[in-house]
Amino acid sequence: MNFNHTLRVLVVREDAKWCAIALDMSLRGYGETQDQAVESLTEAVEAQLSFAVQHDTLDEIFVPAEPSYHALYESVKRDSVKRHLKSKPPQNLPDIFSCDLPLPKVDPQKFAEV
Repeated sequence: MNFNHTLRVLVVREDAKWCAIALDMSLRGYGETQDQAVESLTEAVEAQLSFAVQHDTLDEIFVPAEPSYHALYESVKRDSVKRHLKSKPPQNLPDIFSCDLPLPKVDPQKFAEV
């Protein structure tokens, strides 16, 4: 059986930058664009997971983000699914959206202590 694990991500515009928040790990990534913020978050997740594997602290990595972010994620996700089912794209580029980030494969040696 093949398991696909993902992290719930909320992406919000903060002034002129974007912030991607991994709700299950309370990690953040920032960028000039949505994609850059998610890419920055992916790198942070990879580093966190690699460190946890190296130091046998996997139970400590799942620190949930604030409850308000979880509620906002659920609301945005629900609205997105409704728009999709009704074939209605958003009118403008949203300042907030949700996505699921595939859990990256971890190479513990990539972030090994020197």
